[in-house]
Amino acid sequence: MGLGLAHAKPLSLPVNVAGVLDNDERGAASNIVRDLYVGPGASITSVKWDINLTSFAGSYLSEMQLTFSDSAGNGVTFTPGSGDDFDGTMDYAGFQGLGNLGLIFQLALDGILRLEFHDGFKDLGFDEPEGIWNFGTLTFGVTAVPEPPTSALMLGGLLILSIGATRRRAVSPKATSGIVLALMSLLSSSSAFAEPVFEPAKPIPLYSYFATGNVNAPVTAPSSRPTPSFVLMGGGPDVDPAFRWLIKRAGIEPGSGGRFVVIRATGSDGYNPYVYYSDEALSTSGNIAEMWVGGAALGLTSVETLVIPSVKAANNEAVNAIVAKANVVFIAGGDQSHYIRFWKGTALEQTLIALMKKNVPIGGTSAGLAVLGQFDYSALYKSATSEEAMLDPYYKDITFDPSPLSLQGGFLAPPALESLIFDSHFDSRDRMGRFISFISRIVAPTSIPGGTLGCSGGVLPASASGMKTARGIGISVETALLVQGNGDGNPVTATRVSNASTTTESAVYFVRPSVPPSVCKPKTPLTVSTVEVRKLNDSNTVFNLTDWTGVPPYKHLDVTTGQLLPADWY
Repeated sequence: MGLGLAHAKPLSLPVNVAGVLDNDERGAASNIVRDLYVGPGASITSVKWDINLTSFAGSYLSEMQLTFSDSAGNGVTFTPGSGDDFDGTMDYAGFQGLGNLGLIFQLALDGILRLEFHDGFKDLGFDEPEGIWNFGTLTFGVTAVPEPPTSALMLGGLLILSIGATRRRAVSPKATSGIVLALMSLLSSSSAFAEPVFEPAKPIPLYSYFATGNVNAPVTAPSSRPTPSFVLMGGGPDVDPAFRWLIKRAGIEPGSGGRFVVIRATGSDGYNPYVYYSDEALSTSGNIAEMWVGGAALGLTSVETLVIPSVKAANNEAVNAIVAKANVVFIAGGDQSHYIRFWKGTALEQTLIALMKKNVPIGGTSAGLAVLGQFDYSALYKSATSEEAMLDPYYKDITFDPSPLSLQGGFLAPPALESLIFDSHFDSRDRMGRFISFISRIVAPTSIPGGTLGCSGGVLPASASGMKTARGIGISVETALLVQGNGDGNPVTATRVSNASTTTESAVYFVRPSVPPSVCKPKTPLTVSTVEVRKLNDSNTVFNLTDWTGVPPYKHLDVTTGQLLPADWY
């Protein structure tokens, strides 16, 4: 008869979790997802756990989560370390019957039990895991399993199932910690265990929309502006005065109303209260506290956040209607590969381009900054380090948009930011080396007697003068560059701002190679000399982005056979 409905006792499904990374918030493309075939209509009735978890510095054990659900996302989110608001390593063990919580759920006709390992809040960089499930076993109670169709399960009692892994690619059991599922009589457990949290899990919506303030309030602020405005923010703590500048540049003032729209691919509504309110009491007072923007006091009537996690969502009519009404748009941090994969070539990109044509102010931080250049470091796989990029400027993790590099076809590509590529978290993550490699890749090949200079696939010249040359801007944490147009025939200019309480130098680095790289080819260390670096670390100087003047050269750097000289470029 096999293992089926004739069994009176519930069955159990043990899952080995050794080595599973905790990457991002639920629904992120980088999360580890495992689809386990259990059987159509099977009910998940309990979970037993005996596991060891590590949360990396900067994140919490209380944020490491597992959602087990049907293939549509209906099920349970389990937080084994609830209350452990610290990093480090801990053991967790226990048993919970889901019937006591009203959380028993039934699998769909496809018979899939889906496990998604995720984090409750993304604290670290988009390419950095938040923690790891070191070892241990989760055991799920299963009832009403229909007759299995495979004789392997009936005869051997074991079945190796397919596994969905990082970025939802199926992988062989040989390529990862294989899960062997054994169906056996459920064992009772009376051992003491920590208090976990079990919450209902619902299908991830097409998109999420959050609003603070009154989205129906009349808005008399202008829908277009005479010149463009951009905030280029380097990640880390948000820069309060930069948000206020965006609001002002939108023509918003007390009584005018205005809609500030945040767009992102993951996350939630954390920007809404920060931008709208004036203090932790959530007042709209004109007395604005540090670490608050006070948008309502400045004239905003709403701050709205859209989480747009797919191409389908980016083409959604309602999503685009909300974005189209924005007086200010801000692209949050996260993973810029999501923005390129999910938003490029969609109705959302066209809506944003239409807003840029009306000079609606736009800002971005970290990943949001990365997609505002004519050329974007798209990071489709993982983030390249300076060492990797200098040792091989064509390293597999160095991906660009547009791809291949071109003077047309990039995502957004604001005209005011022509010829530029950006990088964030600049000094804190030692990114000068990789940034020089990125900019070098943009330099077009040039024939000389006996050889070629530049990089294959490059599209712009290298020069210490002129406007349409390969160049980039690296921005430190808690730093923003305020970029504005000044009318036809006038240059695009920029000033730097930070928070009054910043403890970092909060510098901006303007980088351009004076001459083409002498060695730039795959699997070969980069050699490029006389890379000009200009450094802006005050809030009074105005930098001319058009002719690259305003501050003198700070240093000239070389990369020689993959080594940055001098190494102390700060």
